[in-house]
Amino acid sequence: MRHRFTLGQQIGHWTIIGLPDGEPEHKNKIKCRCVCGTIRWVFRQILTNGTSRSCGCRRHERANAQQIAGKEKGKRILDSIHQAHLTPKYAGFGRKVNRNSKTGIPGVSLIRSSLTSSQPRYRAQISVNGKQLHLGCFDNLEDAKRARQEAEQRYFKEKAQKAAHIKKEIEEENA
Repeated sequence: MRHRFTLGQQIGHWTIIGLPDGEPEHKNKIKCRCVCGTIRWVFRQILTNGTSRSCGCRRHERANAQQIAGKEKGKRILDSIHQAHLTPKYAGFGRKVNRNSKTGIPGVSLIRSSLTSSQPRYRAQISVNGKQLHLGCFDNLEDAKRARQEAEQRYFKEKAQKAAHIKKEIEEENA
């Protein structure tokens, strides 16, 4: 049996303000207004089973004091790093490997022509200030990896150290 919805009905922080209007994309949706004023078409099923209680504006109500303090501390750290015209991650300093990577190393790729040849070749590159810098082509994966790591040290070590210093200062303030 389907749950019956009526205009003005409250479900969590949602208030129902409209029922399906015949549009194909609204077939299984109910028009709702959150307590913050956001209006959305919400799927009937997630209103019925209680999955959606608000538009997301009330997430902080479930957070404990430690979570709130951690979030504020993280925001202060990021704001300070950005004011210094830095970013928290530089190249290999915290960068994740692309899921499509054949080598498993950021900035090192397998050269296309070597996919069929018996001896693979590897290209090392790094992006600095929006420019792609070619570091060389190598017969050995370890050589390409070393070239990439040396380039990271050369181009990003100083910036990564500044970002780490800012983070450490803010953490010491809060201690």
